[in-house]
Amino acid sequence: MKTYKNTLGIAGLVLIVFLPISHFGQDTWGKHNGNPVFSGKGNKADHHCYFPSVLFENGTYKMWYTSADKAYSTTQIAFVKSSDGINWLPSETPFITNMKPATWNRYICSARVIRICDTLKMWYTAYSELSAPSIGYAWSVKENVWNFNPDPVLWHGEPGAFDDVYVFGPSIYHNGTTYHMWYSARSSDDKFNIGYATSEDGIHWHKSDADNPVIKSVGSIGWYCHGVHYPSVVVYKGTYHMWFGGSGYDWEKRIGYATSADGVNWLVGNGNAAVLDAGQGDAWDNQQVHAPCVILHKDRFEMWYAASNNLEGKWKIGYAFSDEFGEFETGDPQALKPSLSASPNPFSGNVLITYELPEREQVTLEVYSYNGQHMTRLDEGIRHSGTYYFHYQPAELPPGMYILVLSTPGKVIKHKMIKVR
Repeated sequence: MKTYKNTLGIAGLVLIVFLPISHFGQDTWGKHNGNPVFSGKGNKADHHCYFPSVLFENGTYKMWYTSADKAYSTTQIAFVKSSDGINWLPSETPFITNMKPATWNRYICSARVIRICDTLKMWYTAYSELSAPSIGYAWSVKENVWNFNPDPVLWHGEPGAFDDVYVFGPSIYHNGTTYHMWYSARSSDDKFNIGYATSEDGIHWHKSDADNPVIKSVGSIGWYCHGVHYPSVVVYKGTYHMWFGGSGYDWEKRIGYATSADGVNWLVGNGNAAVLDAGQGDAWDNQQVHAPCVILHKDRFEMWYAASNNLEGKWKIGYAFSDEFGEFETGDPQALKPSLSASPNPFSGNVLITYELPEREQVTLEVYSYNGQHMTRLDEGIRHSGTYYFHYQPAELPPGMYILVLSTPGKVIKHKMIKVR
């Protein structure tokens, strides 16, 4: 590692390269090392677990997920809790039981749950031997004791519509006055697209013929040419952020990302590439990653997703994480601020780390893993005002996300670095 200083001071040449704010939290995800985080309860009725929906309330993560037996002969919604989002414990009332035979909602799956004041509200996919999948609604004022609306609240469209076969897999956002739903839809030409509807009460929904579908499957090849489905929408700093499942005609599934200013007009991000891909080799998720649920909690985006591999063919639930957009710092906001950057970022070989001091300071420059493990100390001591450069050659670091930390007596600056293969 080589170090040199710009002796021209702050007014001289300063090399500071920041990634755009939009990069972090959108298309950079770290999978939990201990994945999968949930594999069902081990009984025959809970062989597959997939389509997670997670809320964080009063220090507890709550997850509703779809449970199915090995042959998918029955599906139902199950419920578990966790203190950390990773280690899950069954609840006293684990299942939302199936409806009566021959009804439209005999089998229920792929639920989304939100809280409005003292009420939990759930929109879910339902079907039976006699009825195509549609979207139902239920509510609860006592944890996991649900009241079901007697009829579907969203049905398939008219012949020729993008959703004329069936609808499923909703995501719901309430802005205080209006409910917004993004839902998955299958058309008669065997395409899967994402539609949009609004409601004043969560029960009576209006589809916009002019705007739908809001995200389409694209082309005849590619990771989402066959379908886009199972959206998860988070509204953050005035922008709509959607993570969605995508599938090609090879039936493998990936997770993509899109943004919107109004929830209707969407731009698929990350260069149209998936943001969460299948695992490598014989990994537990080497075939399909799918059906994300994303929440924003303590300046971190957290994702739970369904995945399977070629060996078991069993669906399990994994966890991934991404920091809030942009840089973050602690200390006196009125003080003169040091600055910190790394370039290129992401990097695969050497990386140029730059920090600038507005005044003489005692500094420490260190690298940590994303999970807080100390990796190395790059610099320590009293440094005069100016710009300092470090050629870092982290050959020993595995691919992943790292935190570069510059500490002074009055300020701590952190900067995210991503190492790729």
